[in-house]
Amino acid sequence: MNRQGNQARSYLMIRPPVKWIAFFVLGISLIAGVASIATRYEQLKYSAATYYHSYLSAAGLSDRFFVWYFLLMESLLALAFAIVAGLIVLHGPATWMTFFAAIALMLFGVSVPPPLHALVEQQGELELPLRLLRAIGFALFIIFF
Repeated sequence: MNRQGNQARSYLMIRPPVKWIAFFVLGISLIAGVASIATRYEQLKYSAATYYHSYLSAAGLSDRFFVWYFLLMESLLALAFAIVAGLIVLHGPATWMTFFAAIALMLFGVSVPPPLHALVEQQGELELPLRLLRAIGFALFIIFF
């Protein structure tokens, strides 16, 4: 009976090289996140000057504060998801469930709509892969959580 339990457990475990797939996804996610920062900055700057300037000045805030606040919060959100996913891969048990959770967290952290949408608008030729990244990220997040 114990032998069958060990066989079932070894079937659920993943091999160490498979963990590198999670780090590859993390790298791609971080590249997409960094690539979207400049585009998102321009988009927020335009929105602050065009749509929100009167509201911001009434509240005593500058357009620059608006832009940097949203850039910082969106970056911290994506970074938090990536750090948690990295910790899960490094320190969690080597099972398919932890691997799935890490990839779901990484892809959802990057596919947060505003930054990725800004990148889709700027890089038209990357529209299909970026939309696919967003769809996979949301699907994995919904399935996992």
